[in-house]
Amino acid sequence: MTGAPRGAAPYPAPRFPARACCFLSRRYARLTPLRLGTVLLGLILAGVAPAWVRAQQTVFLTEQQALKLAFPDAERVRSVPVRLDPEDSAAIERDSGVPLLLGWTRCFQGSAQQRVLGYACIDNMIGKERPITYIIRIDHPEGRIGLLEVMEYREAIGAEVSGRPFVAQFRGKGIADPLRLNQDIRNLSGATLSGRGLTHGARKILHLYHRYLKDLPPL
Repeated sequence: MTGAPRGAAPYPAPRFPARACCFLSRRYARLTPLRLGTVLLGLILAGVAPAWVRAQQTVFLTEQQALKLAFPDAERVRSVPVRLDPEDSAAIERDSGVPLLLGWTRCFQGSAQQRVLGYACIDNMIGKERPITYIIRIDHPEGRIGLLEVMEYREAIGAEVSGRPFVAQFRGKGIADPLRLNQDIRNLSGATLSGRGLTHGARKILHLYHRYLKDLPPL
């Protein structure tokens, strides 16, 4: 995987509401470790994380490069508006075990000859302390992961999760697979938290596909 062209801008971070800081102070004790990490992710993307969180940043793929990699044979790639009702959102969170925060997720449909080839989502998941921006493609109608690539990595260590040996493990995984470290995804020493973040993200997007994306018509 090659780095972004010289001067390429990093993937734009989603905006996070200012009132999140107040929410954090009131609800801190109630958050599970996973949800606490998710709140921290929002603070980081909003640019208000404490200094100890700041680390190096490596851009591997721009959005344009990532979508071209995800849909090499598509005639059209269109942004997909994801509008879930509370029931669908709750079901995805329950079944995947991962908080669903669509403000940090953008999905796209790739099609050719009026046939949907698949859906790619650009998402952010917390690693050790900082967000990992990645793209994942779910092939349609098979409902299995066809590609997962790290677009932007911000941690000081653990960048091995962006390498081919790790991300290739996700290919072919479906909703019935565990998608858990040390089960069907081999862990990398020194990158456990980053690897766990990507497995959580892959599980979340698979459930988003099966609950919502798979039934959309060609755009």
